Formats: sequence, structure tokens, C-alpha cells
Amino acid sequence: MRLRNQLLFMSAALILALIDFTAAPLAQQASTPATGKKEQIILTSEVRVGDTLLKPGDYQIQHVFEGKDHVMVFTELVGPRSYLSPRPGKEAARAKCTFGATDKRIEHTQVSLGLNSSGQTVIKKISIKGEQTEHLFESNAAATQSEHQHD
Repeated sequence: MRLRNQLLFMSAALILALIDFTAAPLAQQASTPATGKKEQIILTSEVRVGDTLLKPGDYQIQHVFEGKDHVMVFTELVGPRSYLSPRPGKEAARAKCTFGATDKRIEHTQVSLGLNSSGQTVIKKISIKGEQTEHLFESNAAATQSEHQHD
């Protein structure tokens, strides 16, 4: 009887250890926000995205989910202007966006600009190379719109 109790105790301890071992990574994965591809863009003039005015410079962009919201994160890149060596610096902006489907995969990253009702240049849309959706940003845009391509 004593051997049976020891085997039951050891079996229960092993099961609890396995549950703890598998539950920790699952809980960590559930708390980690889902993210999209990272891409680099160069802004040659001041541009507004959401509530933030971005200065000219190199930025890394990445789509993330924050709860039910779709958000584009803009991080300043530091270091030499090169697609091989810049390092992410501080976060410069977060802006809510929505999706627009495309017929085929996007071949080149594009940032589409427009003017808001105050005459400021704003980001209207970002299309990221390799994706099949466009990231759309709200603003009071005038009819003027231009596009910049970045490979």
C-alpha cells in the first residue's frame, strides 16, 4: 500500500510539473502582442501620423495588435544611413490604422502622403513589401496625394 501511495504521489507531482512547464510558455505567448513585418522608411520632410509630427529621418515601421486595435509603431533608426546597419532607437510614434485588402502581394514598400485640412502633410497609407494588405490612417485629407517608394 505504501508503494502505491508513493507512486500516486510521484505521478501527481510529475503531472503538475508538466502542466507548469507547458503553461508558462503559453501564458507568455498570450501576453505578447502579435506583430507584423518590420520595414524601413525614409521621411524627407516633417509628416504627421496620428497625433505625432515626425521629423525627417530614417524610421523602422511595424504593425502590432494592441487588444482589438491595429497600430503602426514608428521607431527612429540610429547609425549610418544604410539598410544594412541602422539600429532601432527610441519609439517616435504609435498610430491606429485599419486594413485595406489588395489583389496581389505588394512589391515595394510605399508611404502615401496627403494634406489634412490644416495643410499639414499626413501619412494616409502604408503598403509593406510582401504583404497583401495596406495600412490606412485616418485624417482630414484634401484631394492632394503623393507616394514615396522604399525598397
